[in-house]
Amino acid sequence: RRKDARPAELLDAALDVSGVPVTIVDTAGLRATQDPVESIGVARAREEALRADAILYVFDAAAGLGEEDRAALASFAADDKPVLLVANKVDTAPGFALQEGATPLCGVAPEAADKLHRLLAERLFPGLSLEAADEVLGNARQRDLVQRARRAAADACEALRRGDSPEYAAAHLD
Repeated sequence: RRKDARPAELLDAALDVSGVPVTIVDTAGLRATQDPVESIGVARAREEALRADAILYVFDAAAGLGEEDRAALASFAADDKPVLLVANKVDTAPGFALQEGATPLCGVAPEAADKLHRLLAERLFPGLSLEAADEVLGNARQRDLVQRARRAAADACEALRRGDSPEYAAAHLD
């Protein structure tokens, strides 16, 4: 999650994870490159990773974790932030040996979004049950609506006490 603006080249998506707003940013891969354009993308990806509250590191299961992946993961561990490791494209990797701590995922499978949502909820907000989050946030929303209605009713009553027309007082109740 970031509060400041991102370069236009980075793709992001706002998600609701158990009632908590989360922004996921898709960046270039973190690899050594001699290509000047690609190196700009890699630099931006590193900057974004430094600003992030957590890292969702996705790698191709068929290719496995390479040395560059391991180096990137080691640098994230040094930042002491949560790192969620996802092995994508497991459907294209017969005999794939799951890396320690990796969640297997087939991004095109119908259940992929739900699986990723559960992973984010479990790892980013451990101990927060989906039911409890819905109840708490539902109550907070309801409390806010009741407080707003109470203020509007009080304003309408005050307008009537002042002798304002009923139409004016009713305008407070919109």
